[in-house]
Amino acid sequence: MKKDLKQSTVLVQINFSSPEPESKLRTIELYGVPAQFKDGKYTVNKNIQQFFKDLILRDLFQGSLNLPNCDFARLKIWLDDEKGKYEKIEYEIPMIDDHDFLLPSNNPISKLKKIYVLDNELEGKEYEYWKENAEKLFSPLFGNFIAPLEKPEIVANAMESDNSFTKFLSSLVKTLESKSKEIDPYLEIKQKLFFDALIIQID
Repeated sequence: MKKDLKQSTVLVQINFSSPEPESKLRTIELYGVPAQFKDGKYTVNKNIQQFFKDLILRDLFQGSLNLPNCDFARLKIWLDDEKGKYEKIEYEIPMIDDHDFLLPSNNPISKLKKIYVLDNELEGKEYEYWKENAEKLFSPLFGNFIAPLEKPEIVANAMESDNSFTKFLSSLVKTLESKSKEIDPYLEIKQKLFFDALIIQID
């Protein structure tokens, strides 16, 4: 558990067990989840926890069922911020090297840009099966992190003006934002996503 400079937030590990009784993938350990100090202990916001369940964990547990040759039993997933916005937060993640498998985003507007799968030191056909299963299981995650662009500064400034056109523009933008939130309850989290890459270890 690592504290940031404000001493009010930590990045914690959460363990999840598969709800699918037939799945070979039994456990996912998620590292780097922000938690706040409340009532004498650090807790993860329920909305944040559900966000990860819906956008990462559910697809991985269910997706593993559709891969008959996949024998992944446990995953460790680190949330990584390659842009360095949170570089001052003390947080230990695995080092990446040329032996690790890189999956670049297959969607140009996804907030999730890369997935690194740590090398398992496999060779030959065994490695090819491992790589194929990893690509099939993890690639769909990119599509879960698509969010509309936040309104440009020029639009935000115009919305504060008093003339009739900008009042109309302001009303239209607010309506569209409201509708978007109804369709996607995680819209704000996606727009301000605190990570842009995943590092995954397969056991």
